[in-house]
Amino acid sequence: EWRGRPLIRMGPSLRAIKWLIKSGFPHNADLDGDMNGDGVALLVAYALNLDPSKNLAGSMPQPMIQDNQVRLTFYGAAEGITYTAETSPDGRNWVTDSATISDLDPANMRIATVPRNTEKLFLRLRFSLAP
Repeated sequence: EWRGRPLIRMGPSLRAIKWLIKSGFPHNADLDGDMNGDGVALLVAYALNLDPSKNLAGSMPQPMIQDNQVRLTFYGAAEGITYTAETSPDGRNWVTDSATISDLDPANMRIATVPRNTEKLFLRLRFSLAP
């Protein structure tokens, strides 16, 4: 609230705007845009603490199978970002109920984990600006 009136956040956090400018983009660049055509949106690069001026196609976190779980380790401390893990048996129908995301470790990393109880399983991360 400001002077008793409710406030509404409009647009990305100040930190995301500073990151855009530091990365050579205008402050109002579309965070859903893929400025260099590598298939990685600016929002994803920001959320994963990656340099958006590079080709990031080969820099994305890769899942591993460990202890009958699918695990995906990723940077998870970008200010203003909500991290969500989703799973799917077919790559079309996504749910969040079987995936978990760990708390931050000292290096600002998190682990998304889902039990491997089927032969085919997809795991993905979704990023959104926190309200």
